[in-house]
Amino acid sequence: MIKLKIVHKGRKAKKYYGGRKNKIVIEERLLMTLEYWKDYSSYRVIAKRYNISNTSCICNIFWIENILIKSGIFNLPGKKRFNKK
Repeated sequence: MIKLKIVHKGRKAKKYYGGRKNKIVIEERLLMTLEYWKDYSSYRVIAKRYNISNTSCICNIFWIENILIKSGIFNLPGKKRFNKK
């Protein structure tokens, strides 16, 4: 639920600048990204599932990942934390 709210905020920010409408609704784009993270199947397989091009699949997954990273909730700790002895 939290992820979907974050993604909707990101979509509103992107929509402010205009552009073409996406063929895939936002919920399916989030689901596509979660499927990619879970199985690490190729973009081609995921694109075929959603009946979109390979490039469109890559762009959608990267867009969702960037929004989740920018939210600050899904960041991993940096290298310095792991290098401490």
